Amino acid sequence: AYPPHFTSGLWGFNHDFVTWVYYFHYNIQHLYAPLDVSGHGELAKCYFDLRKNGLPAAYRYAKEVKGKNGAFVHDVTDRYGRGADYDSLNCTPGAQIAMQMWHHWKHTGDEFFLKEYVLPQLKGVTEFYLDMFEKGEDGKYHIYNTTMYEGNRPTDDTLTDIVMLKAVFNVYKDYAEPQMKHLMEDVLANLPELPVLPLDEHDWDGEVFTFGIGKGRKPYGDN
Repeated sequence: AYPPHFTSGLWGFNHDFVTWVYYFHYNIQHLYAPLDVSGHGELAKCYFDLRKNGLPAAYRYAKEVKGKNGAFVHDVTDRYGRGADYDSLNCTPGAQIAMQMWHHWKHTGDEFFLKEYVLPQLKGVTEFYLDMFEKGEDGKYHIYNTTMYEGNRPTDDTLTDIVMLKAVFNVYKDYAEPQMKHLMEDVLANLPELPVLPLDEHDWDGEVFTFGIGKGRKPYGDN
C-alpha cells in the first residue's frame, strides 16, 4: 500500500534496520519517474496514492509554517504527507510531483486519475506559487529566499522555481477558473530571465570542464 523508503529501494543493506523512516522526495522519485515510459506505470500507484493522500497536510504546512495559500510539499514527509519539523526553503517538490502525475495521465488517459489526482495537485502548487511570487517595481514577478534541491544557499529568482512554475502554469491554466487563469498568464508573461552565470577560467579551458563532477567533459548548450 505504500512505496518503499528510498533506503530499502535504492540503497540496500544486509541488516534488518531502517536508517531513515521518512520519504525523501529527491530519492524516492527516481524509483517511479521511469515507470510510465517503460510501460509499467501501474507500478506507481502506491506512490501516487501517497502523494494524493498527503495533499491536505501540504495545505496545512503552507498555511501554518509558510503563511501562504496553496499546498507546500516538504521534500521530507511521513506516510501522512506531514513535512519534517524544519522549514524547507525548497519549493519545487510539489510541482515535480504534479508534473509526474500529469505525465502519468498523458500516458494512460485515465480521466478519474486526472480529476482526483492530477488537478488537485496542480491547483495546490499553483495557489502556492501565486502567493510566493511577488510583482516588483520592474513589472516582473520575483520569488525570494528559496533553494534549489536539497541543501544549497537561499537565492532569489531561483532557477528551479521559475522553470517549474512555467511547467505547472502552462498545464493548469487550461483548467483553472477565469480569474486565476488571467493571473497565471500575467505571471507567465512577466517572469525574469533565467539566471545565467558565465564560465570562467576556473571552470573550463575553453573546450572542457576543468573542475567538479563534469571535469573533462564539454559543456552543453551554445555558451
